[in-house]
Amino acid sequence: MFVLAPLEQLLRPSFRKEDFVLGKKLGEGAFGTVYKASLSNPNLLKNSGPLVVKKANEYGAVEVWMNERVRRACRNSCADFVHGFLESNPNKKGDEFWLVWRYEGKETLADLMANKDFPYNVEEVMLGMGNVDDLPKGPERENRIIGRIMRQILNSLYQLHATGIVHRDIKPQNIIFSDGTHPLLHSSHCMQYCASMLFSSICL
Repeated sequence: MFVLAPLEQLLRPSFRKEDFVLGKKLGEGAFGTVYKASLSNPNLLKNSGPLVVKKANEYGAVEVWMNERVRRACRNSCADFVHGFLESNPNKKGDEFWLVWRYEGKETLADLMANKDFPYNVEEVMLGMGNVDDLPKGPERENRIIGRIMRQILNSLYQLHATGIVHRDIKPQNIIFSDGTHPLLHSSHCMQYCASMLFSSICL
């Protein structure tokens, strides 16, 4: 992982704020504002598509470092972090850190749970037909579906913990279903344990 870090610095694309077209505001809090966005020039990024960008109000450098570590150590468990960059802002005190993720989808576990058909509404898209042994609807079938979802979430947490990172805000709203099939943790709600100190990547 430590060998990959300098290689990524050389190979990753370089961005500026002007490279992004900001769209709908997805969230805002004490530590930043998050937008859905797209690139003004799609050729700037391989496999370009919808993005999520966050303007960090505080601790942006720490949050960038944390997300880069998560991407290298357990990239299949969290939202796909693309890059973080520093933008000079002559009109305000200090510079701004911007963080960029690929847009993984709008559905969270909370959205799916709010549906009256939960957990059957995620059965086919996530588990595939036949993975519940064609059981009739009822507690046993529901338990199997929910158990599969929980195993994927716990496996993602295990991978985070194995690299020294602890997710500090596990809740359905922070679990995104990528293309409706695979639950991903939102990695801006993490912290790292190092010696006796906690370094927060800062949530919204």
